[in-house]
Amino acid sequence: MATPVREARDRRQATSILKEIAEQSPFTSKYGLTAILRRRTVGKLVSSVAIHSSFSPDAHYLAAVNVDKFFSNAIEPWLFELNPNKNNEGLRSRRYLFAPMEYQGRIVIIKFTVKEYHITKAEK
Repeated sequence: MATPVREARDRRQATSILKEIAEQSPFTSKYGLTAILRRRTVGKLVSSVAIHSSFSPDAHYLAAVNVDKFFSNAIEPWLFELNPNKNNEGLRSRRYLFAPMEYQGRIVIIKFTVKEYHITKAEK
């Protein structure tokens, strides 16, 4: 289990830390999946939608600002088919990874959604 090394109390502080972390990407999971944290993704990580879908805003900020540490320890238990009800334009796959985090004396599971895109000839 990865131990949090940073803390954030609010959206502004989390955004600032995440922008610094993004400069150090790509990150690699335990099983070799590589991910880039883009500026647009930073906004999604600390959005109201993301915060309200978590069980605790404090736990969410803690997980978000340690995304690099938790991602390196994450597992991908199984593959999912693309959801036809979501925007899949340009997607090769949508992966879900999970990592344990200690929070207030108990273990909680962090879920990551990683989108893998098709690479165009222009990007190669």
